[in-house]
Amino acid sequence: MRGILQGGGKGERLKPLTDRIPKCLAEIEQEPLLGRLISQFADASVEQITVVAGWLGLAVRDYVANVAVPRYPAIRFTVITEDAALGNAGILRTLAMPPEPVMFSFADLYTDLNFTELAAHHQRTGAALTLAVHWDQVAAPFGAVKVDGSRVSQYVEKPSFRYLAGSGAAVMSPEVFPALARLPERFGISDVVQSALAQGLPVEAWFHEGFWIDVNSSALLAVAEALARSKR
Repeated sequence: MRGILQGGGKGERLKPLTDRIPKCLAEIEQEPLLGRLISQFADASVEQITVVAGWLGLAVRDYVANVAVPRYPAIRFTVITEDAALGNAGILRTLAMPPEPVMFSFADLYTDLNFTELAAHHQRTGAALTLAVHWDQVAAPFGAVKVDGSRVSQYVEKPSFRYLAGSGAAVMSPEVFPALARLPERFGISDVVQSALAQGLPVEAWFHEGFWIDVNSSALLAVAEALARSKR
């Protein structure tokens, strides 16, 4: 199986850290997010990994060449630097029609998501595309008002909503890729899912209950660091 780790984000909300390193090289317990995900892909028997770089891409190339390649000599690594932003999944267009399923993940995640089980679910169900998903909860910034016509029936102060969230990881079979050529120049993982659904391809959800943090701000980096310390 081929793997793609999308590490091209600039990480504006992680400044000033990302003034000197790309977001995917932010460290938790002295291990870059990218390094942890490469390890998880290796555990899932991914044989070829493409790392997508953008901002400060040379640092990503150096990490892959000097750390990942010696650590995982059986894996073939490629680093692609996006000269222009293609969206969080735009790199998939370059694959045309790969001969085997592709495992995809954003490279700024801190998670114990089991990629082996994700791949097994994809194979077992025969899906064209399988999304890792988890339940999340968000608090509304304002009070919620319920009305019957113009009569107020309830007022709830800043209620919380539980919803099913995409976990930034997926497995895609070859039949997903040809139609990506018809998408706009920049597109995201949601566009890939909608494209597959529009073709009538089966799209599966794989539920996981592990910890999951999208490390896209200094506050969330601190949360991830605290979680790592609690697991020592």
